[in-house]
Amino acid sequence: MVRGLDPDSPEADKFVNGMLRWIAAHEVGHTLALRHNFRSSTIYTLEQIQNADFTRTSGLAGSVMDLIPTNLARRGAKQGEFHQSTLGPYDYWVIEYAYKPIGASSPEGELPELRKIASRSTEPLLAYDTDEDAGFGAAGYDMDPAVNRYDLGSDPLKYYTHRVKLAQEIFAHMEEKLEKPGEGYQVLRRSFQSALGQAGDALALSAKYIGGVYQYRAHVGDPNSRLPLQPVPAAKQREALSVLRDNLFSPQAFRFSPQLLNKMARERFPNFSDFESMVTRADLSIHSMVLALQRRVLDRLYNPVVLSRIADSEVKAASPADAFSLGLLFSSLQDAIWAETKAAGESVNINSYRRSLQREHLRKLIGMTVRDANVPEDGRTLSRQGLVSLRAQLQEALKKKMTAETRAHLDESIARADEALKANIQRTAF
Repeated sequence: MVRGLDPDSPEADKFVNGMLRWIAAHEVGHTLALRHNFRSSTIYTLEQIQNADFTRTSGLAGSVMDLIPTNLARRGAKQGEFHQSTLGPYDYWVIEYAYKPIGASSPEGELPELRKIASRSTEPLLAYDTDEDAGFGAAGYDMDPAVNRYDLGSDPLKYYTHRVKLAQEIFAHMEEKLEKPGEGYQVLRRSFQSALGQAGDALALSAKYIGGVYQYRAHVGDPNSRLPLQPVPAAKQREALSVLRDNLFSPQAFRFSPQLLNKMARERFPNFSDFESMVTRADLSIHSMVLALQRRVLDRLYNPVVLSRIADSEVKAASPADAFSLGLLFSSLQDAIWAETKAAGESVNINSYRRSLQREHLRKLIGMTVRDANVPEDGRTLSRQGLVSLRAQLQEALKKKMTAETRAHLDESIARADEALKANIQRTAF
């Protein structure tokens, strides 16, 4: 581990045993007919879950049936239990409902007691949502940002930011901790890929706040009942957008040292049963990896279903001030992704990561402008407006000093925007 945990130490045994204990409890829960509970990870704060005295009796989450990540604190911060070590309040409640002996002569006679137990469903510590609520990656169905696999804490967005910082900690210290004389660099490569993937997962889940809707299994007349659907407040959506701008779409994102990238060697045991390993790149395709993370989020933010939900929020929010707008989404993303072309100075420097991201963003705008019939009309008009303003911005930027690659990139971007705008005019005319 990057933290320096010796795999042969008692601490390592304790770490593994803690995970096995949670897995066993989780799987026994399934044998008792319990389903996953992906909202239970949100009932405690991040501060509470780093208090081992608290979690030993209350758990890291409300249920062993949640799928939560290893609870890691930042370097130098207070570290609590790594894994769920006890049953949570939801587990006791659901087992009571399913298995409590009730002195009744018929199934119908049990109903009053069952209704009494079930009436507690709105208690905060008994929060519940399962697989169909978390969804399976389709933006139309996984709309609740508080119902996820592998999140933790009462403010998941705060946790995702924490997760990104943990990945950055790994990048900063992995060489000093993982390199051992006489051994290869494969552990370093696997750790790098894992940390980058964890950061990407955290940022992808952050994007669920934008166009998100909290959903509750509410019934009419429930104690302390709430509406079954509640759009995520605009302030929280703007916060999520800031997290994405700073960590995924900023010119400062993904700054790895050349030395680290050139240590990303893979196993050197090719054989004819794994022929693919001999005909694929042995070095790390870092541009493809970074772009895959960025594309994953752009695909979600520009998904027609998400755009439609944002458009709907104008009439579903309690007041106009509580609505997050499509205009804000489109302008914020464009400003962040093309930031270099608006910066003051006599030169423009767009690195290779950024050129790849900008091309992907341009493809999205063009696709929404001329092809994707499912995009709401406001989304289509905003994408066209984005192309018009971007074209003028890039023409102005071309007056500055820049590398040949940057100039070719901007020239090509203007040409593609021109073609899309002409096609859009013809499409609209007919």
